[in-house]
Amino acid sequence: RGRFRLMPGGSLQIVGARRDDEGRYDCYADNGRGPPVSAALSLSVSQPRELPASIIETERNVIMSLGAPATLYCLAYGWPKPTVTWWKGTKILPLNSDRLSQDDFTLRLRSVSLSDLGPYTCQAYNGLGEAASSTVEMKVYGPVYPGPGEQQYLRYVVGTPLAPTTTTTVRPGYRPTRPPGWDYNRPPPV
Repeated sequence: RGRFRLMPGGSLQIVGARRDDEGRYDCYADNGRGPPVSAALSLSVSQPRELPASIIETERNVIMSLGAPATLYCLAYGWPKPTVTWWKGTKILPLNSDRLSQDDFTLRLRSVSLSDLGPYTCQAYNGLGEAASSTVEMKVYGPVYPGPGEQQYLRYVVGTPLAPTTTTTVRPGYRPTRPPGWDYNRPPPV
């Protein structure tokens, strides 16, 4: 979560490692065959050097449910530590309001409504080079029933996820049948 990402293949990525990330990290693996294995790693963070703000790209679409809380992460790093601002479309978002809060590069919405849908951009800057930015689009699962003035948000509604289906496989070939008069309550004749 946040600055710590579990990558495909099982490696751990720490975005913008800092001194308080120093220490021992233990990795455990278990594939259900044989005993689990583990490895330990010690991380030390050296003196920082100047590094312009940058952002690691994440999924371009975030799909939520109406009424659910949402958390958007800005995986920004650089030295000095960049300042992050969040934008919805072309409007800068406040640090805190009754509907949202921001802390440590993370934007939290308390309850997603139709008017929350659309593009969100995090912008990181630390005084070196150009500001970096990354945009995600918040969408929701349908169906939804928009009120007056909410039709514009329907383009951010995706279909309801389908329930898993079961199928039976028809196998060609011989299928034994019971002889006429077969009695399931009696053992077969020898």
